[in-house]
Amino acid sequence: MVTAGREALLVWNITGGNHQGESLAAIKVAAVVVGGANLGIEGPRRAVLYLDGVTSDVQRRAVLALW
Repeated sequence: MVTAGREALLVWNITGGNHQGESLAAIKVAAVVVGGANLGIEGPRRAVLYLDGVTSDVQRRAVLALW
């Protein structure tokens, strides 16, 4: 089993667009992803999303709907 490369941090600075009729401009999102083995290998993963503190509840729901 390969265990190197089982964590990833992804970050987005959304500069425009909308989803479910809500503007996503200026939202910052970070995702932490962890797998039981290397992320390049098929298998279970867990992820947590973090949104900046100025994202409204409606925007948060729109971003979460994308995942």
